[in-house]
Amino acid sequence: MESALKVYGQSWRDPEKAYRERRFSIRQHLPTMPAIQLQNCINNLNEDLETLKAEIKECREAINQLKHGKKPENMLRKFGVHQSISETTENTTAKFRAEIEWRKKVAKWILRERAIYLWEQRLRKAKALKLPLLKHQQKTLKQKAHMLIKQMAKCTEELQSLYSNYQKTTSQYYNNAQQINLLDFNSSSDTEGESLTSPPNLNNIIQKLNEAFKSMQIGSGSSA
Repeated sequence: MESALKVYGQSWRDPEKAYRERRFSIRQHLPTMPAIQLQNCINNLNEDLETLKAEIKECREAINQLKHGKKPENMLRKFGVHQSISETTENTTAKFRAEIEWRKKVAKWILRERAIYLWEQRLRKAKALKLPLLKHQQKTLKQKAHMLIKQMAKCTEELQSLYSNYQKTTSQYYNNAQQINLLDFNSSSDTEGESLTSPPNLNNIIQKLNEAFKSMQIGSGSSA
């Protein structure tokens, strides 16, 4: 978002409309805006106000110089104030007063915008009383999450062992069934060779899990 000073300082823009548009955008982002970013927004607006304050001071100094018969060359150039040879001191002074009034109006809109952030800041500071508890919970949750990952890695090892054992068992089962069919002359309704319920092929899944845990520097053999 453009700086408030730049937006409200554009003479061709309707400041009321600009304020409403910016207020809408600000309120959309405030709920998820980090505290540091919120503080930065306030700081930027404070800097804009300080800039305006300094420029108003310079304009007043220029008016003071004009009153004492001096020509404020630097201020005339800086603020784009044109002073013709025939122009009276009163007219030039009026131009500087107009510059002051214009900056006061810009400052008014910046103050209104800053008030939105300051209100949000006050609300958050009131809620910040529970910050120590939240930080403690965060530390506990981080430890728990790490422990659960280690447990998942361990479960992957156990799953790999179980799947390997299952494959050996089913292989032996079908070998036995083949032997029974070859040797048993009396069985007319043999059930020993019936197909077993098979799980999905887990080799690829287990391999991907192991690779994932390895990339996290957690070995599948880690203890919980």
